[in-house]
Amino acid sequence: MKQVFSEPWIASDSSTDVMTELQIEINRHHPLFGKAVELVGRSLQADDYLFKVANCSDEYCVVHLTWTGRKVTQLLSFQRQFEHY
Repeated sequence: MKQVFSEPWIASDSSTDVMTELQIEINRHHPLFGKAVELVGRSLQADDYLFKVANCSDEYCVVHLTWTGRKVTQLLSFQRQFEHY
């Protein structure tokens, strides 16, 4: 199914840089910690990214990456989790 986004969101294929930064920033308390995810969209206005949880047809999560290159000690990088896109 092709995803349609409203501005400022656009579709986005997996980016090695984004996926690497996600793994660096999330800690064991983050809802996505230890889960396989797929990058599906990004915001053109901020460093917000939409990820789909692998093997879950309807679980999505918007994450704000800080691009600090280190673990985020608080849940600042977690914004919203959705059951449907």
